[in-house]
Amino acid sequence: MSHKLRAGTPVRDRSAGSRWIDLMSGTAVRRAVLAGGLCLPWALAAEAAEPAGSVNPAKIRRLEIKAAELDESRAIREARAASEVPRLDAGIAGSENFTVLAPVGSHLADRVLEQAEAHRQELALIWLGEELPAGQEFTHIHVRVKPGADSGRVLLCGPERQLPGHHRMWLDTSEQLALTATLKHELAHVMLNARFPGGMPAWVNEGIASMYDDAPPRLRRKQILAEYVARSKFPQIAELLDRRQLPAGDESGYAVAVSLTELLLARGSRETLLQFTGDGMRNGWQAALQKHYAIQNVASLQREWEASLSSRTARQETSTRTR
Repeated sequence: MSHKLRAGTPVRDRSAGSRWIDLMSGTAVRRAVLAGGLCLPWALAAEAAEPAGSVNPAKIRRLEIKAAELDESRAIREARAASEVPRLDAGIAGSENFTVLAPVGSHLADRVLEQAEAHRQELALIWLGEELPAGQEFTHIHVRVKPGADSGRVLLCGPERQLPGHHRMWLDTSEQLALTATLKHELAHVMLNARFPGGMPAWVNEGIASMYDDAPPRLRRKQILAEYVARSKFPQIAELLDRRQLPAGDESGYAVAVSLTELLLARGSRETLLQFTGDGMRNGWQAALQKHYAIQNVASLQREWEASLSSRTARQETSTRTR
């Protein structure tokens, strides 16, 4: 049923029950259909009344815009009210890329999921040059909050590793590190698996991941490297290159892995480092060093690494004395 608007005809406010209002002047009818069910209030509808025989399309359009603004305002109020309803903290959260299990009480599962998605995107763009497709490298994350502790591990799965199912990650750490450094370290391993699904040497895998650690482990590694320089006695890189694992407690191995990774990144891009890794696994490290870094052999790399550590330590000591 329509309501015809003629000159002098009052217009009722039908916003309580109707989803549309007919605006008519003479024999012309214009129906204003509003998404969401809000109708023109009486003041706007009355403005549409024109002298008989005349129609003002511009005014009709203006009324529609005003009505839409009112409808949007109502939608905003409803959304704000909905957001004020407390969310259920069930200790589980999930997306196309992760499931997260965490203690309840602070919506930690939701927060870890949000940060995992952000870290996943950032790491893929930095190291792979593009985002991973949704669902690739799907990972189950288990978080146990242990203030004062900090450990993480990840079990990488897939056909190349002869382990079915999705990756699994365990974080035993503080809430803060479960959202930042420890989570990002383990996700770096997951991201690198997209490039090396069959695995890669531990030194470069841990060297890359450990670049995202927080301050305490980085400081310990710096002290270990300074001790090598002070004693002029260094580990042999050749013994590290082909190792597929570094025990979590091998601080010396991690220190060498990170410093060697940083040295190669100073000589080339991230992509160069990954190509070097692949070529080294296939064709041997000497050929890969010559191809990607113009370094003659592993012995030459050893000398360059030792020199870089000595130079870095000297700069750090000079900086400390001048403070």
